[in-house]
Amino acid sequence: MGTINRMHHEGGEAAEPHIQEVLPDTRHAGNEVLAALDGIRVCAPDYVIDQAEAAAQSFPNVDLEPEAFSKAGALYLKKKALFIDSVRRDLAYGAAWWQLWRKAKEKWFVWRHYSEQKQSDAGEPESAPVSAVRPGGS
Repeated sequence: MGTINRMHHEGGEAAEPHIQEVLPDTRHAGNEVLAALDGIRVCAPDYVIDQAEAAAQSFPNVDLEPEAFSKAGALYLKKKALFIDSVRRDLAYGAAWWQLWRKAKEKWFVWRHYSEQKQSDAGEPESAPVSAVRPGGS
């Protein structure tokens, strides 16, 4: 018997407000996990995706008995640690020389563009009256 059903069975009508309060949060949390998993599937390499799916699939079911839930929770923590290690391995890379050169050129370009923009803003004359700009303006 599931936890929600057990709460309803054991608590009767008194448990109903608590069930109605918990159920939306449970659904929202599940949706967040699925959205995060989809994001990982889009941009991560295969070994990271495999670890993420293994961690998501090992998430303990709330319908388990307390002892089984504890064991499933311990398994989930191990799978989550493997996933985090694989993500760290994927994100930790040494930049190649051309990447460092590209970043330096990018910073120089931004700095140059910013300083040119600042100089052109400082050298602009004050705006002339509209009548002076119109041809034949009076």
